Parts: sequence; structure tokens; C-alpha cells
Amino acid sequence: MRNKLRGGKTHRLVQEYLRKVGHIIDNEDLKDAAELLYSLHELRKDADYETGKLVRKEDVERALAYAEEIKEIINELEYNGISGNLENVLTYLKINGQLPQV
Repeated sequence: MRNKLRGGKTHRLVQEYLRKVGHIIDNEDLKDAAELLYSLHELRKDADYETGKLVRKEDVERALAYAEEIKEIINELEYNGISGNLENVLTYLKINGQLPQV
């Protein structure tokens, strides 16, 4: 698992994993979080690799808003009477043999 979370594909794996969990628990917010994470990653890549490109204040504000929304979704996730955060839901899925594979 740790080897899969190293290198350039890490962001994509996390996005796909959130999307899979979102499908399993039928939660549109978690699927949205995966999309927001993708958008946030795209903004970060522009800032890192498009060194001649001006980073606008609006882009920074959008990135901050995406990050805050992702954090809120993960921290307030509920499923089948389990509440608290993503970790609690993942633990529940693991106990019930429903945890998706990476």
C-alpha cells in the first residue's frame, strides 16, 4: 500500500478511492470531494510547473475554498448511523468487508 502512495499517481489514487467509497456508501458529497481534490491538484500543478503564469488572487481563493470544502466533507461524513469523519466510516466498512481496494 505504501508503495502505491508514493510518486506522481498518489493524488489520482486518493481521488479514485474517495470516489469508490462515495459509491459504496451512496454519498454524493464524498464523490464531490474527489472532484474538488482533482481541481485542487490541477491548480497546484499550475502554480508549481507553469512558472511564467501569473497566479491570480481568485485562483488562490478558489483553492482555499476547495480545501475547506474537502475538509468539511471528510470531517462531517456519516453513513449507516456512523458519524464523525471519514476514518470512522472507513473503519465501519472494513469491519463489514466493504472497504474498496486501492
